[in-house]
Amino acid sequence: MVIGIISLFVLGAPLVVGSPLCHMAIGGVYQMRRSPLGLQREAGGRAAFCEFFGNCSSFGAVNVATPDDDTEYAITAQNSNINITYHIYSESGEETNSNTNQVVASTIELIFRKNVVGFVGPHGSAASKSVAPISSVAKAPMISYGGTSDELSDKEAYPQFFRTIPRDKGTGKAIAEFMAFSGWKTFCMINSFDTYGEFGGTEVELHAKSLGLSVATRQEMEVGEDDADEILPLLTAIKATGVRVVVLFLVSDDVGRVLKQAETLGLTGPGYTWISSGDFALDDFALHGLTTTTARGFISVDSFGGMQSTKLSNFQNTFANTYNQAGNIITDFKGESNEYEELPTDSAIPSNYNAYSQQLDIIGLFAYDAVLTLLTAMDTLAAQGFTPCTLGLTKYRQNLTSQIRQSSVTGLTGTVAFDSNQDRSNIEEYDIVNHDGTTWSRVATWHPTRGIEFLAGKTASNSPVWSTGETGISSAPPDTIGASAFVHKSYRIALVVLAAILEAIIVGLMVATYVFRDNLIVKAMSINMMQVINLGAMIALTSIFVNFPDPTDQSCQAIPVILHVSFAMVFGTLFAKNNRVKHIIVDRAGGIKGDKQFSDLAYARPVMGLIAMVGIYIIAWYSSDPPKAVQHIFQDESFQVCRSSSSWWYFSIIIFELAFLFYGATIAWQIRNVPSIFNEATAISTSLYSTLLISAVMLGILIPLGLNPDEFYAISSMGTIVILATVLTLLYGPRLYAVITKIDASEYGKTEIGSAGKPSKLSFRKGGGGGTGHTGNKSALGSAKNNPETARSIEREMDELRETLQHERKRSCAADREAEGTRKMLASYKSQNETLADKNKELEKIVVSLMEEKMTPQKEAI
Repeated sequence: MVIGIISLFVLGAPLVVGSPLCHMAIGGVYQMRRSPLGLQREAGGRAAFCEFFGNCSSFGAVNVATPDDDTEYAITAQNSNINITYHIYSESGEETNSNTNQVVASTIELIFRKNVVGFVGPHGSAASKSVAPISSVAKAPMISYGGTSDELSDKEAYPQFFRTIPRDKGTGKAIAEFMAFSGWKTFCMINSFDTYGEFGGTEVELHAKSLGLSVATRQEMEVGEDDADEILPLLTAIKATGVRVVVLFLVSDDVGRVLKQAETLGLTGPGYTWISSGDFALDDFALHGLTTTTARGFISVDSFGGMQSTKLSNFQNTFANTYNQAGNIITDFKGESNEYEELPTDSAIPSNYNAYSQQLDIIGLFAYDAVLTLLTAMDTLAAQGFTPCTLGLTKYRQNLTSQIRQSSVTGLTGTVAFDSNQDRSNIEEYDIVNHDGTTWSRVATWHPTRGIEFLAGKTASNSPVWSTGETGISSAPPDTIGASAFVHKSYRIALVVLAAILEAIIVGLMVATYVFRDNLIVKAMSINMMQVINLGAMIALTSIFVNFPDPTDQSCQAIPVILHVSFAMVFGTLFAKNNRVKHIIVDRAGGIKGDKQFSDLAYARPVMGLIAMVGIYIIAWYSSDPPKAVQHIFQDESFQVCRSSSSWWYFSIIIFELAFLFYGATIAWQIRNVPSIFNEATAISTSLYSTLLISAVMLGILIPLGLNPDEFYAISSMGTIVILATVLTLLYGPRLYAVITKIDASEYGKTEIGSAGKPSKLSFRKGGGGGTGHTGNKSALGSAKNNPETARSIEREMDELRETLQHERKRSCAADREAEGTRKMLASYKSQNETLADKNKELEKIVVSLMEEKMTPQKEAI
């Protein structure tokens, strides 16, 4: 529908034919509101029109717009070949220098109402993209003086688009190489959220990275954003990095707004270096009320290298003294607000416009050359007899496009010619311009093959002038404010020594585990798995050593790998051991059937699975947002710290690990009553509970409290040491004591305490029953000791032995009861025997007495 309407305009539009010359029209689209620079650039294009014809002495333009819409001016001139009206339209909106709706409306008006054969503008890349499709449909050539985006080089998408300004790719490379030349390694950047800023900023970042520089932070802002509340957060993020080199890929007015807010945060002045992608002129500092302190040391990279000429010098004098004077500057301003101050009258010129008598800036020079190139191509075709009157409008526009493509025009910026993409073909040098606090000066140029070359009278020892007032590359302010990883180095040394001691102890434990590998108590620990835990603990402790010096990108990326892989090794193994105990004892006791065999592969599966999950997570993390060493301001001190742009990556894996510990703790609770002679259930359970508690305390301290890196290092490192020391002490302590004191395996766990504080019901007790029970227990342990199977086989045998021993204990108790009855019976027999003996003695006395009585008469008879 839209194309149909446009075609109707093109095919049915009447042509204005003059006599004897064919009357033609061209257009110009400029930023004619709010921005004094935009007004000057329009004046530059108008100067080209007047100078081309030589009969525009008044340099005047007639306001042909209606009173309600002050958006159009026109000027007419002719020579022997052509008679042309130049229609001047605005692309500015009520609130912004470039408004998409306004630029589209102006372009449609020019092409389909004014029947222009071609037009100059608009200024920016985004505006150029918005109107290029209209130009393509109408076959009307457009020549931009400010659209620099590389995207506009796509001739399939933008076949009618030309530009006299070089594209962004060269500007981005020039900025990156200047930073590398100055010895900087990191920088911050703000770019506009449009085609110009996004493509240009990306070019700076990519080329800087190829030169070994890193971007501490990259912020984006809307074009024309003048709300301080929107700009200040961007600058606050830059301040937090501690980096003092800032690149601005913004249009000139946005550069001024950013610098104004930067002054309020103390981000300008001595020690800071601001670099602009060009388009920021001398008068902009005064227009935005910026101080000379802010201006001094400012660097601008302009696409203007090597363009100095006598023609340019003469024009600049004429422009400053004639064209850029009161009465010659026009604008379409009609809004009620003005960026600089309220308009006191109907005058369209801001009352504080103080750019009179200034020379034309670089963008204005490209506007001059754009108008000159368009007029030259039209004049060439007219000399050949080709005009819209002879060819028709559409055919003429096509011929004009071809003629512009072949152009070779000597302009103010050098020879204007175009390559196959209709980009400016012969501009390869870029100016490096420096503000010394008083004025701008060109100090060097950049060429894609020759690099940076200083101009006559300028050397690496006297240029540029920096914000500190010093001069020369060797005196360049540092890119950071001397940040360090720490202030109190003694904190870190103490922790490193403590970590080294614990590392040595772990090595001793590994050796002891190997030396006593045939001991039943050590075997029952599952030797291979204990060595995995030991190795994981040693790896975890290396994070304390890696984190000791100033962070680098490499160390920042190594630390998460060390900590999270070691976590998987230590606690994945503990989980596997506890899970095995649950499988053997708790599940079977509840009637849950399962495979009695628990192979090494099955044992290691949770560990390998956890390591694999950690590996996948870290790969995803580092592929999208790898941790980097950045500077962080804390209580007016600058520290070097490790950061990803999003803290989500750090916290997500920590939350997962805490959830894993919590799940492991639930398993530990289910096996809390299993005695140590079968496994380390109590020790492992306590280890998991302790780790969960210590981790929660650490996070409670580290997250809500504002800690400097010294304090953060101390708490996190101490937490790592305490957790590992607790785990290893609980696992090794009782068993090593049993081995060293040579406690018999049958007695190990004798004082095992159950959940109620009483001896465990499953504990073995020396001599607790009859000889059968004890002998059976000892016999089974002796047999197992001579058995070459691994510790897990011993434990399975002991599991099966438990029921047998309990049965034997019951039999022993029955025998005890029977023996007790026998003892009581014997005691009764004894008592009866003693009573009988006493009665026998009494009877014996009676017998003796009777015998004596019988013998008495006989004795008397004798």
